[in-house]
Amino acid sequence: MRSHKLLLHRFLREVCPACVDGFAALTPEIVIGYVERHALDGSADSGKAMCVVRAFLRYLHLKGFVSTALADCVPSIRRWRLASLPTFLPPAKVQKVLDACDRPTAMGYPPGVRR
Repeated sequence: MRSHKLLLHRFLREVCPACVDGFAALTPEIVIGYVERHALDGSADSGKAMCVVRAFLRYLHLKGFVSTALADCVPSIRRWRLASLPTFLPPAKVQKVLDACDRPTAMGYPPGVRR
């Protein structure tokens, strides 16, 4: 929760430093500009920050602090479960996998061994 507060503080400090008009001064252009400046650095923190900002903007709209659904200006970050798996293996690793298999058998391991 503390990290969310820090992320939102950074967002608000940048998009409305004077906060003269409060949240009503937030526009889609301001939010999109923030996203464009910070989402492209590719760090895990930027992805988390965008999720926190989107939730905060959704809350502001729900409570009537802003009339526009600004959360729609923040794209969702896709997190696939197996995204960290390599897309290929170097030849030495492929050979190691092949050497671990008993290739003459259909299942890849010696008869009598159950897995």
